[in-house]
Amino acid sequence: MNPSWEKCATEYDPDPDIAGIGVVTAFITASCLAILSISLYLAIARSGLNIIEAGNVRPPPRLGFVESVNPIDDWVRRNVSDPFVKLLVTSRWIRAHINQLKRGLYSFVITLADTQLVTGMAILCTAIIQLRREEISVYHFMTATDLAWLTSGVHILTLYAIRIETNGGLSNKRVHQTDDRSFLKKAPLHSRLGTDMLCRVFAMLILAALLLYCTFITGAGGWDNYDERKASCAIGLKKSGSPLSWMIASYVLLIQGYTIQCLSLWPAVSIWWMNRVKNLCSDDGVLGAPNNEQKRRWWRLIFMPLYYVFNSEALGVLVFDGVLWFGLGVWWIQAERIYVLGAWEGMESESDIEGVSQLLCLLILVVPFLQALRTYHEYSRTSPQELDLFRGQGGYDSGQTSQEVLGRGHDMDSDDTEVPIRLGSVTRTAYPV
Repeated sequence: MNPSWEKCATEYDPDPDIAGIGVVTAFITASCLAILSISLYLAIARSGLNIIEAGNVRPPPRLGFVESVNPIDDWVRRNVSDPFVKLLVTSRWIRAHINQLKRGLYSFVITLADTQLVTGMAILCTAIIQLRREEISVYHFMTATDLAWLTSGVHILTLYAIRIETNGGLSNKRVHQTDDRSFLKKAPLHSRLGTDMLCRVFAMLILAALLLYCTFITGAGGWDNYDERKASCAIGLKKSGSPLSWMIASYVLLIQGYTIQCLSLWPAVSIWWMNRVKNLCSDDGVLGAPNNEQKRRWWRLIFMPLYYVFNSEALGVLVFDGVLWFGLGVWWIQAERIYVLGAWEGMESESDIEGVSQLLCLLILVVPFLQALRTYHEYSRTSPQELDLFRGQGGYDSGQTSQEVLGRGHDMDSDDTEVPIRLGSVTRTAYPV
C-alpha cells in the first residue's frame, strides 16, 4: 500500500471519448493498416524485378553501380519482395499499373499518418488538460498514453516510406571515401523534403514530446496498482518499481525510433554514419596495427551483425517498429481494459459505439482510402506522358526496374558530378568501377 496514493480521490466515471470501444478500435485498426500498407510499399519499392509495361519504351542504359546492401534487407528482397511482386504482376492489369499503385500506396501511408497525427494530438491534449484539472483517472490517462503510443508507431513506420521516397534509404549504400566530402555537401540537395513534409515531421516530433511527458507521469511508484485514483496524484511522486522500468523502456524505444528515422531522412547523415561504421570495422580502421588482426576479426564478428540487425529496414518495419511496437500497445490497452470493465460499475458506455468522438475516429479511417484512390487516378493520367520521355533513347539493361526507368533523368546533377542518381523510389550511389 502506498500512503500517497491512498490519500488521493477516486475517479470511477466512464470516459468513452478516450477509452470507448470505437476509439480503441480505430487506433488499433490504423496501426494494422500502417504495418500492412508500408510492408506492401516497401516490397514494391525495393523489388529488383523488371516489371515495366510500356510497349516500345527502350530506357537508356544504366551506369556501372557498386553498392553495398544490408545483407538482411538483400535477403528479404530476393526471397520475399521479389517473389511477392512477381506473384502480383502475374495479373496483367497490376503489371501495367504497378507504378500508379505504388504512388497510391505512398499517398495512403502519408494520409494515414496525417489522420493519426490529428487524433493522437487530440487525445493526448485532452488527457493533459484533464490531468491539470484533476478530472482524469489513472486508467483513462494510461489508455490515452497507450493509444498515442500506437499513433507514434504509425509515424515511425511512415518515416521509413518518406525516407525511401526522398533519398532511397541511403543508410544501406556505400560511397568512396574520396567523394565523401563533396557528397556530404551535395546530399542535402537530394533529400526532397519539401516544406509540407518538414511540417509533418515537426508535428510528429511535437506529438512524441507530448507522449514523453505523459509517459513520465506514468512512471510514478504504484501507478499500476491504483487504476481508480486520479492521475494528478502521480505528479511529484517518486519514480520506482515496474512503472519506472516501463517508463525507461518506453523512453528508449521512442527516442531511438524517432532519432534514427528522422536523421536518416537526410542523405548526408546516412552516408556519414554508414562510412564511419564500415571504416571502424574494416581491416585498416580497427585498432590500427597489423598484429591486432585477431582482435579486429572478433570485433567485426560481434559488432557487424548487430549493426546490420538494427540498421535493417525489413526488421525495422516487420519487427522492431512494427509488430513489437504494435504488440506492446495492444497488450497494455487490453490488459487494463479487461480488468477495469470487470471491476468497475457503470462502464457500459465505454463498450458501446455512441457519440461523435467514437464515430469520428472510426470514419476518419476512410480518408486514406479516398486519398489513395484520388492519387491513383491522377498518376494514371500523367504516367503515359512520363514514359514518352524515353522513347527513341536507345537500349536498356534488362536488370532495370520500372522504378528506375520512370525516375531516370529527373535528378542528375547539373554539373555532371558523381552524386546519387535518383532511380524512381530507389536511390543508388553511382561511381565508376
